[in-house]
Amino acid sequence: MLSSMNLTGELSGDISSLSELQTLILVCCGFTGLTPDTIGSLQQLVFLSLNSNNFSGPIPPSIGNLSKLCWLDLADNKLSGTIPVSNGITPGLDMLVHTKHLYIPNSLDV
Repeated sequence: MLSSMNLTGELSGDISSLSELQTLILVCCGFTGLTPDTIGSLQQLVFLSLNSNNFSGPIPPSIGNLSKLCWLDLADNKLSGTIPVSNGITPGLDMLVHTKHLYIPNSLDV
């Protein structure tokens, strides 16, 4: 868990190399840029909290691949676009059937 670390820059797509990671809490760290699409390959992830950073752009649809995810918090970022919904070809947040806590910015379109 990293919290209030005053980190700068983007979260690397290499995060996907942490294949056994179950909890990722990066709150108030100062990350910027896009949330890496590779985050959706962390198949063991149960808890994902990226809130209170400066992530921008869309929510990666690949997060819908995280079938074990119980907690998702993306609030207080600069995310834009629509909430990704699966369409038979690409995943979406509607596939997160085990998620009990889903907190996303209300600035996104449904």
